[in-house]
Amino acid sequence: MRFIVRCNVSARIRLVFVLLAFCMLGSQVVRAQSCGDDITRAAGLCVQKRGLDAALDCRQAAVRDCACNTATNRCSGAGGSCSAQLEAEAKINVDWILADRGARGTFESHKQLGESPFDAAVSAQAHNPPVQKLLRQCRGWVEAYLGRGGPCTLSDTPPDAAACRCITVLPTGQFDQTGAPSYKVSSSCTGAYNISVQFIDASASGAPPSTGQPQLVCPSKSFVVRAPQTFLIPSISGVRLQSANGGHTCVCRDKLCS
Repeated sequence: MRFIVRCNVSARIRLVFVLLAFCMLGSQVVRAQSCGDDITRAAGLCVQKRGLDAALDCRQAAVRDCACNTATNRCSGAGGSCSAQLEAEAKINVDWILADRGARGTFESHKQLGESPFDAAVSAQAHNPPVQKLLRQCRGWVEAYLGRGGPCTLSDTPPDAAACRCITVLPTGQFDQTGAPSYKVSSSCTGAYNISVQFIDASASGAPPSTGQPQLVCPSKSFVVRAPQTFLIPSISGVRLQSANGGHTCVCRDKLCS
C-alpha cells in the first residue's frame, strides 16, 4: 500500500521561501526582465534589511511601488508621471552616483553583473529607498539620460574640421591574443560627440574598410578601440565625429587627423 502525502503550503510561507531564495543568491544579481522580477528583487532587498518577519509587508510595498506598466511589463514607479521638478531631482541623484567614487564603483559592478544601467543606478542607491522610488517613477527619463552618457550630453553644434584638432588617437602599445593592436581615443573638445574610428587594411588583402561602433565621448574623456582582428596591417584612415545636428569625418594620415 502506498501513502500519498500532499502538503498545502500557505501563500505566506511560499512567499517567505521565494524571498529567502533571493537572499541566498548573495551577489549573484539577475537582471530584471519583468514586473515580477522587479518586485521580487525589491522585496528581497527589503527582507535582507528587515528580516523574514517583514516578508509580507516587503512584498506588498514592492508591488505598490512597482506600478507595473502592462505595455512593457516593467515597473514604472508609484506616484504618477515624472514632472519637470522630479526630473531635476532625479538628475541630481544620478549625477551623484556617477561622481561619487563609492557609488560609481557600485554602479559599475552591478552593470558587470548583468544589470541594465537603470537597474544598476537603482542598486547604487540601495541605502536611500526614497531616491530609488524617485528613480523608478522617472524611469523613462533616467534611462534616456544614462543612454546619453549621464551628465555628458551630445553636443548640438555640428563638428567641423576644427574639431579634429581636439581629438587624438594614439596606440596603447597593447595587443589582443591575435596580435591586433588597440588605440586610445581622447577628446579635449568642449562638447561631447559620438566618435567612431575607421580602419583600413594596408596590406594587399583586399579587405574592405571597417568602422568601429560609435562611443559617446565627454570632454576630457577617452576610450579604447581595437583594430579588426582579420586585418594584417591595420591602419586608421579616419575618425567620425557626430553631434545631435550633424557630423564630420576627420581624415587621418601619418597619425594626424584633420
